[in-house]
Amino acid sequence: GGETNGVDGTSGEAVSSPLLLGFVRPLTSGQESGRASPIAGAIAPIEGEDAAAVPADNLAAIRYFMEEGGLFTIATGRDPFSYLSIASQFPSNTAAILSNGAVLFDPDTGEDIYESFLPFDCRRGFHELLEKYPAVGMEIVRGTDIRVCGKTALCAAHLANMGAPLMEADMDRVMFPWTKVVIIADEELHDENLLAAEICSWLTETFPGKYDAVRAGAIVDITKAGSNKGTGVS
Repeated sequence: GGETNGVDGTSGEAVSSPLLLGFVRPLTSGQESGRASPIAGAIAPIEGEDAAAVPADNLAAIRYFMEEGGLFTIATGRDPFSYLSIASQFPSNTAAILSNGAVLFDPDTGEDIYESFLPFDCRRGFHELLEKYPAVGMEIVRGTDIRVCGKTALCAAHLANMGAPLMEADMDRVMFPWTKVVIIADEELHDENLLAAEICSWLTETFPGKYDAVRAGAIVDITKAGSNKGTGVS
């Protein structure tokens, strides 16, 4: 959901009240199971004059689904701050799954229902990452607060796309807890990115079982192990 983040590996199994997190075509009567899929290209266009606008047919299908007892929400890599800038476009009747599953957010109250945090000893590991990959940008997400440690042009573009301010900080001075870290490689944001794939592999091999790392184009979202869109759904 959100800007580019996919939901590979998310289960589409039915639950007691169907939960739908996006769909490619309007629902038909009797559909029971939900599936998770991105906002862009699924319930809203990626390109063109109507980009980011949800088509009327899809809005009608969402409302029909909810009227029939289904639960509809959005699963996205966006943090609560950037999600609120688009929330009004998507009718929903249950908590939003944000920060790639690290946050369950109630858009009606503006409060978190649940939030997971990176391990408190993660700072040393991210120093290692920046030493190995010095050209990347890094964003530390703390609830609705985002701090940039290593500004790049693509990092600035990413935050602008999210509607978030760019505030630079020394990593060692950013207080815990951290909800997630975003690493942005040095290629086009929405293209397949070999460096992003290498960073994910390095994280998995260097810190086994410690993090979930999800890449989309040049963006790598890093959360506590077990915090992802799939667990957010369940």
